[in-house]
Amino acid sequence: MSNKKCVKLILTSILIIILLMCNKVYAVNAGYELGKAIFKLFSYTGIFILVIVIAIYVTRFIAKNSKKFINSKYMKIIDILNIDINTKIAMIEINNKIYVFAINNNNIEMIDKFLKEDFKTKMDLNFDEQLEEYKQRCVCDKNIFSTLKNKINNLISKEDDDNEKKY
Repeated sequence: MSNKKCVKLILTSILIIILLMCNKVYAVNAGYELGKAIFKLFSYTGIFILVIVIAIYVTRFIAKNSKKFINSKYMKIIDILNIDINTKIAMIEINNKIYVFAINNNNIEMIDKFLKEDFKTKMDLNFDEQLEEYKQRCVCDKNIFSTLKNKINNLISKEDDDNEKKY
């Protein structure tokens, strides 16, 4: 077949398909009313909001009920701090002791362990009291470091004096 005959055959088949199709197509009913359209708009919006509210309450209900399955008799998760995507710090209470763990993708390390009573006393203090306690510790640390520094300097100066006397 030649190209002209192929094009002629395609055009005639398209023409036949167009003639066989229905000639009237409506996107909207013939009796379109503005009041019905506004009512549909508000009703669909209300249904959408209702579905969102139901979804929120159902997820809260599922979250509360799932805690029963997650909690243990002997362990209690006090707090979890997400440092980045792969790293967390978790505080877990086991037998009146609080363990602090660093959790990573590959491993878990215990950072510290202390008694529950010590933790409660720290949490009962307000921020100003905690700040003053921290300042006092820093002052004590500074004093310790300064005395240590003086002792080291004295030792070094004695060694220098001894070396000078020898030469």
